[in-house]
This record gives sequence, C-alpha cells and structure tokens, in this order.
Amino acid sequence: MLFFCHLLSGFVAGFILFLIFKDRRVILITAFGSIIPDLIDKPLGHIVFSETIGSGRIFFHGFWIMIILLICGTVIYLKFKNPTLFSFASGILVHQAGDNMWSNPQNWFWPLLGPYVTKNRYDDYFFSMILAEISSVEEIFCLILIIIGICVYFAIESR
Repeated sequence: MLFFCHLLSGFVAGFILFLIFKDRRVILITAFGSIIPDLIDKPLGHIVFSETIGSGRIFFHGFWIMIILLICGTVIYLKFKNPTLFSFASGILVHQAGDNMWSNPQNWFWPLLGPYVTKNRYDDYFFSMILAEISSVEEIFCLILIIIGICVYFAIESR
C-alpha cells in the first residue's frame, strides 16, 4: 500500500475512534500513526541497514512494537482517560493491516521466528516509490478523498 492509501485508512480509523472517544485529536493522531511505520522504517531499512536487512519493513512494521504500544495505550486510557497512545498504535495496526504483514510471519514476529527474510533489494528504491506514487490511480483517488474529508471536517468544525 502506498502513502496516501495508508493516510486515508488512518483517517477512516481515526473517525471511527472519534465516534468512540468523542475526542477530535484522535483523528489526526491515528492518521499520523498510519504513516509513521513507513516514515521510520523505509529510511532505516533502505539507507541505514541497506547492506544487512535491506527492507523497508523493520521495526514499526513488526507485531511487537504494535502490540506493546496498543497495550500501553490501553493502560493509559483506562488509567488517565487519554486515548492518544491507543489512537497512535491503532494507526500502526491499520498500516500493518494495509501491508498484510501477517502474510510473512517470520518478518512480522522478527526476531522470534529467526532472521529477517529479505525478498527484494532496490538500488533506487526512493526514486521508484516516487514514480509509483505519482503514477498510481489509487493514490490519486485516495488523495482526492483525503482532501474532501479534510474539507468536510473543517466545514463541520466551523459550525
């Protein structure tokens, strides 16, 4: 899944959490959580660890970070009635669902099931992804839906 598709799914999840928590902040926090795995893991995996792991799905695409954040977020919400961390972790969960991370359990549960498995290594990963972003009909559609959603959000808020 590409950037704007992740962002759109994060906004949708954020609106659902808004209906539950009645706190507008969760919308943006969940949306941010839905893109943070790529913002952290892609540079780490393709630049810092390019020779060893060589994948853009490392830490924040893993089950353990997501589950630890969800548990901590649940505890914080139950104790302090603050849904911030839970919303952020929910965004990460939505991101992982969009990437279908469980289809490769060895990487999703890394390091518990053995070494990280890399299928593809890209020499020009970032350039390829920029081309994929601007040439994908789905990405353009998701961007349009995000813009419409933001307009509706601010129109409702201004009333």
